[in-house]
Amino acid sequence: MARGDFAPEPWASRMTEKGLVNPRTGKPSMRELAGAAGLAPATVQRLIGATATGSGHRNTPDTKTINKLAQALELSTDTIRDWFAIEGEDWEPPSGMNVLTQDDLMTVDAVILRLIAMRRQLNTQADQLAAV
Repeated sequence: MARGDFAPEPWASRMTEKGLVNPRTGKPSMRELAGAAGLAPATVQRLIGATATGSGHRNTPDTKTINKLAQALELSTDTIRDWFAIEGEDWEPPSGMNVLTQDDLMTVDAVILRLIAMRRQLNTQADQLAAV
């Protein structure tokens, strides 16, 4: 395997499932993933290599890159975000939140938590269907 082409789990397993392997060795190839995603091999190696080493936030991919990787691997963007340990897209509450009561805020929290649970369930189902 070429130096810098080592793919950590869970990337390696999914790359193998999708045939994104080195044609000579049959091992998962970040170069093949980069080609399928329309990204530079160095970009994929830097980003995915950072997941293996736990190196800094400067290796956090943008939304466009996440979408390309998700499409190439036939996974949800939430799964890719999980693999990069990204909580989600940057979100700021609307202005005026200061007028809400504590009860209002608890209700908003409950709605958000329910949405998160529903989205995770849907993403898990979509990933299972994609694997079939």
